[in-house]
Amino acid sequence: MSLNLSIDLGDLEQVIPYSLARDIVLKNPKHIVALECPCRAFRANPCLPLDVCLIIGEPFASFIIEHHPKCSRWLTRQEAEEILEVEQAWTCASCLLQRCHAGSILRHL
Repeated sequence: MSLNLSIDLGDLEQVIPYSLARDIVLKNPKHIVALECPCRAFRANPCLPLDVCLIIGEPFASFIIEHHPKCSRWLTRQEAEEILEVEQAWTCASCLLQRCHAGSILRHL
């Protein structure tokens, strides 16, 4: 299932609500990457799992895979939805879908 609606993305350099994040994933199921969250990885006792930052759309998804192959992986739409659902359930979702200082990028094309 894909959404054929325009979605106002606003400023994506911040945490966005689950419902908007899910809509973005549903609209762009072909180019989704999970990146090890630099915000979590930086902590002495990080929340797990680490690979919860989502990069959606090209050329950003391929860029992350190429330049961070050890800490990123391609996702199916279902895997991305599962990450969003789990992260929504935990209070430790502070860096889900945000731009972190270590260089993760989220863009929607």
